[in-house]
Amino acid sequence: MNPKVHVTFIWLVVFGSMMSAFWILVANSFMQHPVGYVINNGRAEMVDFVAVISNPKVWYEFSHVIMGAFTLGGMAVAGMAAFQLLKKRDISFHKASMRIGLWVTLFGSIGVLLAGDLQMKALIEGQPMKFAAMEGAYEDSDDPAAWTLIAWADEREHKQVFGIDIPYMLSILSYNKLSGSVDGMDTVNKRLVEKYGDDKNYYPPVNTLFWSFRIMPGFGALMLLVAALGLFFTRKKKPSLYEKKWMLWIVALCTFAPFLANTTGWLVTELGRYPWTVYGLFTIEQSVSPNVSVASLITSNVIYFLLFAGLGSVMVYLVILELRKGPDYEAKKLAKENEPALDPFDKGVFGE
Repeated sequence: MNPKVHVTFIWLVVFGSMMSAFWILVANSFMQHPVGYVINNGRAEMVDFVAVISNPKVWYEFSHVIMGAFTLGGMAVAGMAAFQLLKKRDISFHKASMRIGLWVTLFGSIGVLLAGDLQMKALIEGQPMKFAAMEGAYEDSDDPAAWTLIAWADEREHKQVFGIDIPYMLSILSYNKLSGSVDGMDTVNKRLVEKYGDDKNYYPPVNTLFWSFRIMPGFGALMLLVAALGLFFTRKKKPSLYEKKWMLWIVALCTFAPFLANTTGWLVTELGRYPWTVYGLFTIEQSVSPNVSVASLITSNVIYFLLFAGLGSVMVYLVILELRKGPDYEAKKLAKENEPALDPFDKGVFGE
C-alpha cells in the first residue's frame, strides 16, 4: 500500500475511534448525571439534545479517556521498541520509535493527571458517595482533611479497620488549599436515605473502589516518571538508557501499565455509581430482567469472555508477528518481487 494512503487510513481510524468514544461517553455520562430528559409513562425521553452532549460529565470523561488512550498508545510503542532494543533488532529505528512513544506517553500522562483532577473535584458535589468511598472515608473528615494512603474497610460494619493517613493532603487534592473537609459515607448515606428512601443499600464496594483509586493514579504517576526519565536518559548529549538493560526492561514492562490503570479507572467509574444504573433514577435491581435466568447470564458472559479472549490472543499474536518481521519487511518484500527473473542459461546463475 502507498505509504501516504496507509497513513491516511491510520488517521481515519483514529478519528473514527475518538468519535465512537465520544458517543459512548455521552451515554455513560447520562447514566452518571442524567440531564435533558423527561419521564413519560415510566420512560426517560430525551427533550434537549444540546443539554445531553453539553453535560459536564461528558467532557470530564472524554478528556480523561482520550488522554488515557494517548498514554496507552505511547507506552505501547515505547515498550515494544524497548523489547526490540533488548534483542538488538533494527537499533536506529527502535531508538527513534521509543523516543516518540515516550513523548506521547508524557503528553498523555500529564493530560490524564489534569483531567482526572477536574473529574475528581466534580465528584465532591455530583457523586459524594463515590468520592467518599474512593477515599475510604466512612466518617466526616477533619479540617484540614488527611488523605488515606492505604487502608482496609469492614464493609459489613461500615468502618475502617486500619489506615495510614497523610495530613492536609485530601484538602489539597480536593480544594487546592490547606483547609477544607469532606463528608464521609455515613453522612452521605443519611442524605440519600432522606431523598430516595431506606429500601436501598447506598454503600458501594468500598475496598474495590479505594484500591482501584490507588492503583490507577499510582500507575499513572509511574508512567509519567518513566516517560520523563526515559526522555532525559535518551537525549542526544548522553543517551545512556540504550546501554542499560535494566532501564530498557523497565520501559518494556511498563507496556502493560496503562491497561491496568485504564481498567481500574473504569471500575471506579462504574462500581462507584452503585446502587444506580442511571444515577438517582434507575437502580441495578430494577435493571435486571425477570425473564432472564441465571443460566442464561452465565452462558452469555462465558461466551463473551471467550470471544474477547480469543480476539485478544489473535491481536497479541499479530503484534508479535509484525515485530518479528521488522520495519523493513514490506520494502524488502517489494524489492524481491521487483527483482528481474534470472535467465537459466546465464552464467551468473551458477556464480560464474
